[in-house]
Order: sequence, then C-alpha cells, then structure tokens
Amino acid sequence: MLEPAYQVDVVVVGAGVAGLSAAHRLTSAGVTTAVLEAAPFVGGRMSTEKVDGFRLDRIGQLLFTSYPQLGHSPGLDALVLRPFAPGVLLHSDGRHHRADGPAGGGGARSALHAVRAFASAPRPPAALPKVRARVRAL
Repeated sequence: MLEPAYQVDVVVVGAGVAGLSAAHRLTSAGVTTAVLEAAPFVGGRMSTEKVDGFRLDRIGQLLFTSYPQLGHSPGLDALVLRPFAPGVLLHSDGRHHRADGPAGGGGARSALHAVRAFASAPRPPAALPKVRARVRAL
C-alpha cells in the first residue's frame, strides 16, 4: 500500500477563492492544511485566458453591493463592495476605452467579438460610438 508523503489535519479540495480562503484561515489558526486542485492553475472560476492575443478575465461569482453581509464576515471587514457595470474595457495605446455590455448579457464570447471589432476599428475617438452600438447589438 502507498504511504502518504506527509500528514495534514485538513485537506481542502479545490483551489478556487473559497478553497484558498479556507486554507488560509485554517493555516492562520495553526491547522496543517493541504489544498488539492485538479486544474493546472489556482483560482477556480477566476482566471485570465489569452485568446487571439487578447486577455479575457473570467470570474465566477461577483462580489458587489448585492452582498452587504460579506463586509461583516470575519476577515473581510476591509472588503470594499462597489457597483458592477457589465461591459468591455479595452486597454490600447495607453488609453482605456469602455463599451457598455451587450443587451442580452452575451458573456465572454460576445465580449471577445466586441474587443475584436474595437481593435480592428479606426483609432480616432469618433469610431467609439459605432463600437458601442455594435456591442449593444450583441
């Protein structure tokens, strides 16, 4: 029979935000902890993926003003909750361009299409309203 390499008090399954938070609190309390993760990266549903030269940030559950009780949770008293406005934010040539979110929600694929459209559009600011209209139409 295989012998474990070491023993711990607690095994946390999953290296997403919840798993890493649990492991942090346990180790802070002096509990020996191991975190197991099936994916080749930590973060769970939160990650940054490169697609066609663009970086897409993927997130799981948003922490925004709909969850005021989070600010009262132990260890999260410094958490600042802010309103969340969906949309696409493109960083290009040292400038930030924001386009409102798609009317139907769209998701990451729609955001990628909007970013591609914006990146291929002419650079003058006059083109921005056209891109915003495209994003809303998605």
